[in-house]
Amino acid sequence: MQFGEVAHAFLEIEKEASRVKMTEYLAHLFKKATPEEARMIAYLSLGLLRAVYEGTQFNFAAKSLVPVVACLLDISEQEVVRRSVLAGDLGAVISEGTWNASDNLSLKSVFEQLRDFASMSGSGSVDEKMSVLVDLLRALDPLSARYIVRILLGKLRLGFSEMTLIDALSWMLAGDKSLRALLEYAFNVSADIGLIAQTAREGGVAAVERIGIVLGVPIRPAAAERLPSATAIIEKVGVAIAQPKFDGFRLQVHIDRRDGHTQITFFSRNLLPMTSMFPDLYKALKDLPVETAVIEGEALAVDEATGTYLPFQETVRRRRKYDIAAMVDELPLKLMLFDLLYLDGVSWLEKTQQERYVQLKKMFTDYGNRSVAVTDQIVVHTAQELEAYFLGSITAGLEGVMVKRPDSLYQPGKRNFSWIKLKRSERGKLDDTIDAVVLGYYNGEGKRALFGIGAFLVGVYNKNEDRFETIAKIGTGLTDFGWRELRAKCDELKITEQPHNVVVARDLAPDVWVTPELMVVIRADEITRSPIHSAGKRPDALGYALRFPRFLEYRFDKSPTEATDVEEITSLFEQQKMVESENALNIV
Repeated sequence: MQFGEVAHAFLEIEKEASRVKMTEYLAHLFKKATPEEARMIAYLSLGLLRAVYEGTQFNFAAKSLVPVVACLLDISEQEVVRRSVLAGDLGAVISEGTWNASDNLSLKSVFEQLRDFASMSGSGSVDEKMSVLVDLLRALDPLSARYIVRILLGKLRLGFSEMTLIDALSWMLAGDKSLRALLEYAFNVSADIGLIAQTAREGGVAAVERIGIVLGVPIRPAAAERLPSATAIIEKVGVAIAQPKFDGFRLQVHIDRRDGHTQITFFSRNLLPMTSMFPDLYKALKDLPVETAVIEGEALAVDEATGTYLPFQETVRRRRKYDIAAMVDELPLKLMLFDLLYLDGVSWLEKTQQERYVQLKKMFTDYGNRSVAVTDQIVVHTAQELEAYFLGSITAGLEGVMVKRPDSLYQPGKRNFSWIKLKRSERGKLDDTIDAVVLGYYNGEGKRALFGIGAFLVGVYNKNEDRFETIAKIGTGLTDFGWRELRAKCDELKITEQPHNVVVARDLAPDVWVTPELMVVIRADEITRSPIHSAGKRPDALGYALRFPRFLEYRFDKSPTEATDVEEITSLFEQQKMVESENALNIV
């Protein structure tokens, strides 16, 4: 397959607003591809060269691309900058070129050249990269060059995520979305969309069914639902297991010593490798007597003098690339383990919660390292027992409790009532925070005119439609410095047009659109129905909105598709009504 075919498919997708049509274009592209090419297409369509957990870093700034574009278009660098400001996109500028491509490069050739490009480093690498890039782009047609430039800048922005690719693979195999659940499970167990695409293209349904846990490839973590009270939880699940809810780094740990050498990999909740940041935890686990294992836990900073856990704001200071050794001494961590997913070549995903916990406890019963432990748990039969345990956790300075069904299986990448979180509540009807995605901002007035930003628009994720839907316009919760910081972060993601995967009412359109990548934590008094906001809106139902929303903090440990989703918003809205009814009965 020639790379030009991929570029033309990307152009059709870029012009298309219908997710169904996007899926069809991708399915057609996958059908024409070899298995190896399917893997490349899956990565490139997301602006990647490899799986998310492996990372794609080109280390090539937009300012370095300006002379490359100037060379190809035979215009001045100043003119390139002027055109890019008008178009909002260097890719659009280079696609206006008229040079004759020197060669019709294959997809594989372009992909391999991009990988070689990304691997260049050291003194003089920028000049070398510029020279290599000129040659590559000159060998392609201007449309193909457009998408290469966007990939290099991390701004491909075709408007879909892995879920649309999964639907496209289902269409490729079955002509409809009937295989979505199968493909999604394979992706949840082995979070490499390129691997899923290659396997589906090469071996069909049977091969996808055989995909299982691969050491060193993260499993997409299970997530918890929310309920407002101990009473609501016991009514929902009956007899349950309760564990402390820690406020730290959620880590998935892969241990592999099959070749005689111990290899331990830590993944964050959004699947990024963090091994280098935790040499103390690596040391704490290196003597665990297992051949292979995948375990989950929460890493928390500890006050060694008192043995108490420090707030998340302290723990997060351990997330760094430099001065790690000094920070290990200043902020020692303790890893509190709560689940077992894989052990000595056998998946434990299909075991019950209680079976997994018993085995995990057994693994660490005689393991004498103080930096790692298995979290405690109790069995609760009544709301009173759960409430007492919850209050004890709060008193100990923890965030709340996690409640789990004893017979539940581990469900990668899923959020359901097998796990339920009960967190400390605050004033107002909405007792929890919302993880939202920034979609754009509005120009400031008055004092905020100096900041160039006066409010910002946020949305939540609709998984079924693979899109972001608005839920709040926010103008509070930030200091003067905070507003300037937010604008700077948004301007790094600024685009000229509304993204295809963002649904916004015309009256809410921001002055500046941004790619939906920046995650924020929002507090609000309650969730209300809204005729304007698009979250959960249907022809026969109003959308949802947040009343008195305010910014709390940025959320860097989640990806945009892990934002609070529409189903969760609907559930929280229903919980509010339950609380209102209970309060009304108490008043009466």
